[in-house]
Amino acid sequence: MATTTADAKEQKMLLTMLQNPSATQRLRAVGQSKEIAKANEEVVTALLSTLNNDSNVNVRLATLEALAQLGQDPVVRQGLVRSLTLQDSPLVQSALADVMVQLQVRRSVQPLRQLLRQTGLNETVKTKIESSIQTLSTGRHPDPLTPQTHEKHDEPAADLRDTVAI
Repeated sequence: MATTTADAKEQKMLLTMLQNPSATQRLRAVGQSKEIAKANEEVVTALLSTLNNDSNVNVRLATLEALAQLGQDPVVRQGLVRSLTLQDSPLVQSALADVMVQLQVRRSVQPLRQLLRQTGLNETVKTKIESSIQTLSTGRHPDPLTPQTHEKHDEPAADLRDTVAI
C-alpha cells in the first residue's frame, strides 16, 4: 500500500510540474514520468496533452520519448496516432514517424499519408514518412545498403569531393 500511495504522490507532483510555465520544469516532469512504473490514465492524458500542446519542441520530443516507453498501452498508441496530424514541428513529425515504426502501429499509415498531403511539409520529413509508411505497410524496414538508397547518399558526397579536388 505504501508504494501505491508514494506512486500517487509522485504522479500528482508530475501532473503539477507538467503545468509549470518553465520548460525546464516540464522537461524534468517528463523525465520523472519515465521512472514511474505504471503511469495511470491521468498521467498518460497529461503526457499526450503535453505532446500536442506544449510550445517547446524539446519538451514535446522528451514527452514523445516517454510515451514511446508506454507504447504497449492502447490509450498511448491511439493518442500517438491522433497526434500525427496535430504536429507542426518537423523534428516532432519525424520522431513520431520513427515511434510509429518502432511500435509497429499500422493504424498510423492513414494519418501519415494525410500528413504527406500537408502543404509546406519539410522534404526530409516527407522522405522519413514515406519510408515509415513503406515499413508499416510491408512489415519490413527498407535496407539502408540497397544500391538505390546507397547511391542517394553517396552522390552528394562524391560531388563534394570532386568540387574540393578541383
